[in-house]
Amino acid sequence: LSGSDLDDLESVEVLKGPQAANYGRGSLAGVISYRTRKPSADWRGSGTASYGDDGYNELAGNVSGPVFGEKLTFKLGARYYNYDGQYTGISSDGRTPTFGAERSKRVSGALRWQPTDDIDVTVRAFGSQNTDGPYPYYNNPTLNCFTTAPAARGGSFCGKEPEISRDGVLQIDLADIERVGRPGIEADTFLYSAEANWKLGTTVLTGLVSWNRQDEDWIIDNYVIDTLATTRSTVPSPTLTIANPGNVQRVTQVREYRSQELRLASKSESRLQWMVGAYHFDQEFLGSSALVAYNINLANGMAAPTNTGPVGTIRVAAGIPAPTYTNNEAVFGSLGFDLTDRWHLGFEGRYSRDELTTNNATQVGGSCARVLNVKYSSFTPRGTAIFDLTPDANVYVSVARGNKPGDFNTALCGATIPAAEFARLSTVTPLAVKEEQSLNYELGTKLRLLDGRMSLDAAVFFTDWTDQQISQSQVYTQINGAVTNTSLIGNAGKTEVQGIELSWRWKLSRSWDLNAAYGYAKAEFQQLCDATYAQLLGSPVTTSGPCPSAIPNPATPATATNFADVSGFRTANSPLHTGSVGAEFRMAVRSDWSLFARSDFSYQSERFAEVYNHASTGDSTRLDARLGLETEAWKVTLWGRNLADDRSPSSVRRITAPNAAVPLTRAYDMFMPNGRQFGVTANYRF
Repeated sequence: LSGSDLDDLESVEVLKGPQAANYGRGSLAGVISYRTRKPSADWRGSGTASYGDDGYNELAGNVSGPVFGEKLTFKLGARYYNYDGQYTGISSDGRTPTFGAERSKRVSGALRWQPTDDIDVTVRAFGSQNTDGPYPYYNNPTLNCFTTAPAARGGSFCGKEPEISRDGVLQIDLADIERVGRPGIEADTFLYSAEANWKLGTTVLTGLVSWNRQDEDWIIDNYVIDTLATTRSTVPSPTLTIANPGNVQRVTQVREYRSQELRLASKSESRLQWMVGAYHFDQEFLGSSALVAYNINLANGMAAPTNTGPVGTIRVAAGIPAPTYTNNEAVFGSLGFDLTDRWHLGFEGRYSRDELTTNNATQVGGSCARVLNVKYSSFTPRGTAIFDLTPDANVYVSVARGNKPGDFNTALCGATIPAAEFARLSTVTPLAVKEEQSLNYELGTKLRLLDGRMSLDAAVFFTDWTDQQISQSQVYTQINGAVTNTSLIGNAGKTEVQGIELSWRWKLSRSWDLNAAYGYAKAEFQQLCDATYAQLLGSPVTTSGPCPSAIPNPATPATATNFADVSGFRTANSPLHTGSVGAEFRMAVRSDWSLFARSDFSYQSERFAEVYNHASTGDSTRLDARLGLETEAWKVTLWGRNLADDRSPSSVRRITAPNAAVPLTRAYDMFMPNGRQFGVTANYRF
């Protein structure tokens, strides 16, 4: 969202649990819905300027007003954002680059036409350009557990991954990247949409259309200065023998979305409220990933037969994009009925059909069909019942089903995977990945106390989650005999999530506001068999128990893939505990000026990198504070972020160590957060 139009928001709504009926595919865990303000008939606008540590500066502004009275109005906005990053490192050519730099530019506009009191049409346009430098992540090769025999274990890291220094630890082969392009990520986004509302008596007919395109270009290496003879940094020359100096990789992604929606909803004061609608969505995705390759000499001094030009020049600068097409059609509706003045019932549902097609026509070799096609269908209902205990207190219960679309394991289609390995891997992670399904139950209460000055929301929930999509690393032997690995998506048999959520606010006085929140979510696998964990345990071939081996050829058990049971382990990247507390103070210092101060503290417990719960981020905390002066038009704020300078990894990812002497040795990437930062922001609005 760094380039999004978020400086002129009208509303932000956080909806928990599956929201498929109103928001469609992929809203399995919930939705954060934000709406920007529509153009206004009177002149209004705002401007923001910020300056802070580490090269942070930001300018944003918007203006809205009439074009032809109240019939046609407009809004224009723009934003510029720059941040130089906090982490420095070393490059193989001796330079000291900075990691974590970000730069965004955005322009947006809207026109609103209201020819009558019953017709309202808004057209929006948005464009942004994000230019980010290399990410601040560190490759930790340290292994401290499962390092003894049998040799298949390969080792792992158990416990919290360590924090790293901001200075001189991160590594990169900068010159090797720059011969291909700009290090880091460039992303362009364009969005056009139109919304029309037509009041028809006691109903409103709404039409929505949108078009969105996102272009991304990533040029990265493994962020480790390579020492292996086959990938180390080398200046290209007519005697070059290293095919990929610096182990540079280029990833390109182009996504183009189109959607249309039509719905009819009641707008009366009756006890029955209803809505029906239809939706269509299609997406074209063009993605490629390739290691940059040079024209080289072989060990005998002769030019490689794969060369396409002089030795030392780039032979492959990017991969050949393979298109994937997604088509989604849905009908949906909802009913709300006030059974009595205290009982309120609601039901909503969505029937959806997905078709996913991948075209591998440009690929040579491999065991997949050139065109892959799969269809999914789902019905996702949601029911709620609310009982008002008093005008200021209620209890509610909801039951909702959600789903997440399926996918393809296109990594199985690689030309380097022989047919026998394709057959074995397909028994582990099938080519077509199933849709995730969840059934969510929630019981809660909302209380307003002390004449509305205090609020307390509490909820308990349980989620029955099936076919959760899990990334799994699988080892295979290529056609040329080399052993490597690939990342594939499998489906967990069953996962359960149970937890509680508490939220409290209290306006203690005219000057003081307090708030606190706590969340507990225990997400555990009930049925999941993992091949990587079996490697670490040295699990034998077995045909019984909860996790039998996958044996594509029963006559040759050596071809088997063994599994280990990870039921009872927590899902990756899910904290068990979250919490926050905050306080705000306000007082008048003059008739038109007020002083304000606010502080917020948040906590998140550890999140694991993998399904067998070895490496973790550790617990993390964050303390923010603001102090400022405000009038009706002006607001000046001094702020500090992450005041305690907590630099626990924001996430941890298990990978294959790029510089290991033994192939396929594990390592862990740690993505580092921004540390302590101070700055000032000035706002003006009219």
